[in-house]
Amino acid sequence: MQSPTTRQLADEVQRVVEKLAAGSAWVVALFGFLVSIPLFLWFVWDDSSTFMFKMAMTVFCLSWGWTMVSLLQMFRIWRELGLTGGGRLQILSGPRPNEPDALRVWKSAWRFVFAFIATILSMVAIPVADSLAKK
Repeated sequence: MQSPTTRQLADEVQRVVEKLAAGSAWVVALFGFLVSIPLFLWFVWDDSSTFMFKMAMTVFCLSWGWTMVSLLQMFRIWRELGLTGGGRLQILSGPRPNEPDALRVWKSAWRFVFAFIATILSMVAIPVADSLAKK
């Protein structure tokens, strides 16, 4: 059995970790937008770029923003429902759930996965478009 001071310390550590986890989602999103907005402005003002390169960069910036928004939504839903790592894993590892709350978690996770895939594909398209334009 834990002493009262040990239990209080454990509760305090848990509150600090929860606040750090909630704050880290906002830091990730802020960093994501701080990366995508300057990149977008850079390629708009760069006159040497071709149309295809600019389109690939536009798709990248949009998909990066979509990824950041879906990440924030996913973290918010997890926090609202109070899901721990085991609960999230149980919902996401199985087939499409029927329960409304579990379905919200499942859909938000898939939204994030699709946004991440779109970001990766657009990152691949940037050098391809640039190399095709130089030929």
